Amino acid sequence: MFLVSSLIMMVASCTKDDSTSQSAPIDGDVEYASVPLSITVGIAPMDGSIVGAEGKQTFSAGDVIVISNPDVLYEPLAISTDGCEGKQSANFATELKVRKDAELVSGSTKLSAALKNGDHYNHGKQFVDVKKISSLADGMEKYGCWSCDSFAYSADGNAVTLEQSTVFLDVNLFGTTVSMQYGVASYSEIISGACLYALPSGTVVECNSLDIRQRLDAKENSLYRIEYPAPEQCLPGCFSIGEGKSVFFSKGNLQYRPMDGAWRIAPQQYHVCFNLDGGTTIGENYSEWMGEDKWTDVFRWGAIMEGGSPGLTIRNGDYDAFVGDDGRMKGVCAYGAEWTILDQDEWHYLLEERPDALQKRGGALVGGILGWVILPDYWSTPEGVVPFVGQYNVKYYKDLPNNYTLDEWAKMESVGAVFMPKTGRAYLGEDYGENDYMDIQRTISSSTCAYQSLSFNGEFNAFFDPGGYVISFETGILNCECTYDDSYSNIYSPVRLVQHLDATKVKTK
Repeated sequence: MFLVSSLIMMVASCTKDDSTSQSAPIDGDVEYASVPLSITVGIAPMDGSIVGAEGKQTFSAGDVIVISNPDVLYEPLAISTDGCEGKQSANFATELKVRKDAELVSGSTKLSAALKNGDHYNHGKQFVDVKKISSLADGMEKYGCWSCDSFAYSADGNAVTLEQSTVFLDVNLFGTTVSMQYGVASYSEIISGACLYALPSGTVVECNSLDIRQRLDAKENSLYRIEYPAPEQCLPGCFSIGEGKSVFFSKGNLQYRPMDGAWRIAPQQYHVCFNLDGGTTIGENYSEWMGEDKWTDVFRWGAIMEGGSPGLTIRNGDYDAFVGDDGRMKGVCAYGAEWTILDQDEWHYLLEERPDALQKRGGALVGGILGWVILPDYWSTPEGVVPFVGQYNVKYYKDLPNNYTLDEWAKMESVGAVFMPKTGRAYLGEDYGENDYMDIQRTISSSTCAYQSLSFNGEFNAFFDPGGYVISFETGILNCECTYDDSYSNIYSPVRLVQHLDATKVKTK
């Protein structure tokens, strides 16, 4: 039965709905009955400003409240909030159009309320999609869903609070797969860098590689974050170096200043300390290479560890080789305990065995500097840069397919590309005279880009050497092992530091 009373015009505190007149009979029958509705509608305020997006606190110009139940109502009731701008709550007196074949029972019939405003607030509908958004402010405006999904109609008066039920996810990762599941629907994407999403409340977010599984509930938070940005002084790309092992590379080679014993990461990836157009004499223990702007980027094996004497350039039979029982460089890196370098097996996996390894490393020129490029596991060529070529057959430097201006390289490294420049190498031997000076020399050979590794074999092979592929007359398997047969204590080569990915440092909120 209908609970219908005579029409009583109740005064609203802000406005009233004017669309309450009865429609013309169809086939002589009335299609609906008008039932008075007194309702107070409030906005559940969001907590302050969320990363620059002001959370909705009150009604805004153009807001419309929609009351619906398609099984009972002839049509949804739209209540204008004109005049209520800036108010957190407002009272309305209007009428519902109840279908002739339905019952509106006080205290029992369930209705829903939602807010719409043109194409804002997901058109007043529950949000059940996954949308990448440009900003939180934009996402809240377009996809925020302000609603009260179910309240019992009361003939004596109704009070509902509209709550925001869309959740927003701020992800900042380094090229890893993130899955989002809502009910039977699922979405998966490789995320590298910072991304924002609008998601339905109740979405489950998973990232297996970081052991993350979290349900996003709008009643607990409107904004969730999952972030593992690159560590400080590291490039944003992540690189696999073995099964279940990944690292971030430093933003440049390790450098040391003999004048005061300072360490630093090179100011640019392509920065080198010595002029490779000719030999540079540095003198005994860098006596001819002193000054605030005089740095070195080549080291005796083990010298980068605490106590390793990086400023020593003369033969010294007492030099500590810093070799552990496992054949690896031992001790703590002088630049910081969080840093290390790759061992031979890790270099080999990175360059030969990880997925698409052969397409993700090769010789290059950056601003005219010769060296090697290594691309992260997840790679997308930046706009305005030609695709990288991992294998090629050229005779001259000028023909290298990977030839970048400094502006182009800035785009490459912004998404994680590593550049390991040719620094030259230093020798310490009897053939350098009675004073045993060490010279930085330029050599056009497979050893021109040799970088140190953490481990060495019994023949003192302690270097990773990609130099033979900088200019290649044939393609083949990259020789990731050392090409030297001399003592590690007499060869000075560059060092590229890394930090291991530590899933325990992933921040979720």
